[in-house]
Amino acid sequence: MLNIPKIVQNFPKLRESKEIHADAPGGTQVPESVINAISYYLIHQNANLGAAFRTSKESDQTLLNASNTVQALLNASKNSEIIFGNNMTSLTFHISRSIGNTLQTGDRILLSKLDHEANISPWQLMARDKKVEIDFVEIDAETCTFNKDDLERKLAKKPKLFAFTACSNATGTLNDIPKLTKLGHDAGAMVYVDAVHYAPHKLIDVSQWDCDFLACSAYKFFGPHVGILYGKESLLNNLQPYKVRPAANLNPGKWMTGTQNHEGIAGTSAAIDYLASLSGANPLTSKRNQLEQAFNKIEAHEKTLSLAFLDGIKKLDGIEIVGLNDLSTINQRVATFSLTSKKVPAEIMAKQLALKDIFAYSGNFYAKTLMETLGYEEKGGVLRIGFVHYNDLNQVEVILHELKTILS
Repeated sequence: MLNIPKIVQNFPKLRESKEIHADAPGGTQVPESVINAISYYLIHQNANLGAAFRTSKESDQTLLNASNTVQALLNASKNSEIIFGNNMTSLTFHISRSIGNTLQTGDRILLSKLDHEANISPWQLMARDKKVEIDFVEIDAETCTFNKDDLERKLAKKPKLFAFTACSNATGTLNDIPKLTKLGHDAGAMVYVDAVHYAPHKLIDVSQWDCDFLACSAYKFFGPHVGILYGKESLLNNLQPYKVRPAANLNPGKWMTGTQNHEGIAGTSAAIDYLASLSGANPLTSKRNQLEQAFNKIEAHEKTLSLAFLDGIKKLDGIEIVGLNDLSTINQRVATFSLTSKKVPAEIMAKQLALKDIFAYSGNFYAKTLMETLGYEEKGGVLRIGFVHYNDLNQVEVILHELKTILS
C-alpha cells in the first residue's frame, strides 16, 4: 500500500497547502526531487553538448542517463528509440510529416474520435497536404468505447496508419492496446499510440504492446514540460526527418531538432526515479522492476479512489458520469471522470469548486472531436475530476460533498 501522507511530503505544493488538486489530467504536481534535479543542472551543468569541457560532458551524460531511464519506463529495446521534444503535440506534428512522405495519394489513415486533438490534427493536416483519405473509428456514446463493428469495417479498408489513444484524457476510458495494435498490423497499418494520459496511471510497455510509435509527456507523470516519442528503430532508420544539415544523421539525434530542454530532461529522469521509489524495492533492483512494483501500488490505490467516487456520484441527483459509470467496469478506466449536469453548467460547477479550493477543469480538454460527437461541445463541455496517487479518500469525500451542495 502507498503511504499517502508520506507521499504528500515529497511535493512542496501539496504539503504547504490544503487545496485539493483534482486537476491532474491537465498536468500533475511535481515532487521536490524533480525540482532539485532541474536546479542542479542549471546551476552546475548548464551547457550545450559535444564539447571537451566538464559541463558539456556532464550534459552529454545527463541526456544519456535520461534516455536510459525513459527506456526503462517504456520498456523499449534500445535507448536510441527514445526521442525528446517540447511536448507530445510537437513531436507528433514533427514525425507526421516524415510518415506522410511515405504515403501516396489515395492512401488511407485511421484515427479515433476518442482522442485528444494532438493525435488527430497532425494527421489531418498531413493527410490534407498528401491527399490522403481519413477514416475515424466511431464510438459507443454510452460507454465512450470503440464501436467494434465500425473498427472492423474501417480496418478492412487497409489504412497505412492507425493512430489511437491508450487512455482518454476526457473520460478515462482505457483501450486494449495489444489487441488494437495487432488488428492494425494485420490490416497493414503502422500503429501510433498516444499514451499521455495513460502514463501517470499505468505502466507503459511498448515491447509487449508491439506498437510502432508511442508518445507521452512528462508533465503528466510528475515531471516538467518535456515530450517523449518512442519509435521502433527500424522505422526511425528508414524515415527521413526534417532537420538542419549539421544535426545528427543517426537516431535519436536526427529527430531532436535544435537544442533540447536539458534541465527539463534531467527533471524527467528524476520524475521516473521518483515513481520507481514508490516501489519500496531495493534500489539495486532494475529500474523496470521497481517501476512494475510501484505501478501495482499506484493502480490499487487509484482503484480505491475510483470506486469511492463512482459510488458517491450515483447517490447525487442531477449529475452523470460521461462514459463508463458502473463499478463492474472499473478495470476498463482510470481515475479520470467527465461529469455533466442538466441543473448546473460545467463551467459554473468548476468555478464553484474553485471557491472551495478544489481545482478542476471544465471544457473539452482538447478532446474536441469527442465532445462534438457526444453533443457537449455546444454546451460548453463537461466538468473533469481527476485523481492520481497523491490524492486520498478524504479528498474524494470533500469533492462529492461540494458537488452535492452545488447541485442543490
